[in-house]
Amino acid sequence: MTHHLRFKIAVVVLVLVLAGLGVYVGIGKTIQTNKQTKSTTHTTSTTAKHFPTTSTSTTTVSTSSPPTILQTGGKSKSALLWSGPQQTQIDFSYSDNISCVSATFCMAVSGQGNEYGQTFNGTSWSAPRSVLWNSIVSCASATFCVAVGEDGYFTTFNGTSWSAPQLFVPTSLLKGYAWAEDHLSYPAFDSISCVSTSFCVVGDGGGDVYTFNGTSWSAPLEIGSPYSPLMGMSCVSTSFCVAVDGGGNAIIFNGTSWSAPQLIDPTYSYAASLDQPTGYSLTSVSCTSTTFCIATDGSNTVRIFNGTAWFTSVVPPAGPPTAGYNSVSCISRSFCEAVGVEGYATTFNGTSWSAPQLIDPVSHKKDASPFSFTSVSCVPATESPGELCVAGDGGWNAFIARS
Repeated sequence: MTHHLRFKIAVVVLVLVLAGLGVYVGIGKTIQTNKQTKSTTHTTSTTAKHFPTTSTSTTTVSTSSPPTILQTGGKSKSALLWSGPQQTQIDFSYSDNISCVSATFCMAVSGQGNEYGQTFNGTSWSAPRSVLWNSIVSCASATFCVAVGEDGYFTTFNGTSWSAPQLFVPTSLLKGYAWAEDHLSYPAFDSISCVSTSFCVVGDGGGDVYTFNGTSWSAPLEIGSPYSPLMGMSCVSTSFCVAVDGGGNAIIFNGTSWSAPQLIDPTYSYAASLDQPTGYSLTSVSCTSTTFCIATDGSNTVRIFNGTAWFTSVVPPAGPPTAGYNSVSCISRSFCEAVGVEGYATTFNGTSWSAPQLIDPVSHKKDASPFSFTSVSCVPATESPGELCVAGDGGWNAFIARS
C-alpha cells in the first residue's frame, strides 16, 4: 500500500469520525430542545363500546408554537375575496351542510327547517329538491354523496338523483320516539365524512359513530366522551379519520379502532350542571393528511395536529374580542379557511391567519347565532375555473370565493 493511499484512507476515517460526532451533537441538541418544550401528556386506555377492540393512545397537547412543518408546502395565500350573498333554499345550521369536491360541484343540504338540497356548479345553484329533513352531507365525488337526517334516515346521490330514504339507526334506539312524525332529534347527527362509495363515517349527538361500507351501516360505536356530541368528522382515507366532540376531545381512527378521547381543548369543561358548560366547545375539524388537521372551537383559538401532537394557534377574533369560528375547511398545509360568528372569515397560509374579513353583513347586523356562518367547504385549484370556497349562514345565504 502506497503512502498516498494510506493518507487517503486516514482522511476518510477522520471525516467519518467527525461526522459521527456531529450527528451525536445534533441529537443531543434535539433532545435538549425537546426537554424545553412545555407540554402535557395524557395516556388513557379504553374498551370501545360495541367494538371488540381495546385501544390505547398517548396524546400530547403542546402550548408551544406550531412546528415548522406547518410553514411548508403549497401556495402561500392571503385573505380570500368573497362575493355574495346568493339566496338559497338551504338553512345552513351545521358545519357539514356543504360538501364541495371540485370547482364545479358542491352539494348543500338544509340543516333545519326543511328537507331541501341544492347543487352548485361553480356559477349558480340548482332548483331545490327533496332530500331529508334536517340533514348533513358529505360527497366523495360529483356522483356519490351521502346525506343523513336527524330522524335516522340516510339517502345517497348518484350524480342525478337521490335514492329512497332508508332507516339505518337500530330500532332499539327508536322506542318511545315518533321520529318520522315529530322529527325528534335523538340521536341528532352532527358530523359526516365520506372518502369513497364504500367508506363514510357519521357522528351523532350521543358520541356514537356509524360506518357505511357502501351497502350497510355498522352498529353504533361509542367513541366520544359522555354527553358530548361529535361536532366534527374528517377522514382522509379508510385508515385515518379524526372526530372532535363537544367536550374538547379528539378521537383518531387508524383503520381498525378508535383511540380513547384525547383532551385537546382544555379551556372547555362542565360546571356542576351539564346544562352549564364553561369555556368553548370544539366545533369542526378538517384534515388533509395523517400529519395535518385543524380543529376550531367557539373561541378565537384553533388546534393544529402534526401527526403526533396538537398545538394551539391564536386566530383573530371573528367580531367581538373572543368570538370564534364554527367551521373550517383545509385543502393543504398552507391553505385553510375558517368562518364564524357575525359573518367573519379568516385564511390560514401555512404560517399565520389573515385579519378577519366581514363578508356577511346580514349576519353581522342580525348579531345572533342563528344567522352566523356555520358551514364552509373548499377545493383546490386542480381544474378551471380554479380554487373554490363556499360558505353558508343561518339566514339561507351562500357566499363564494375563488382564487
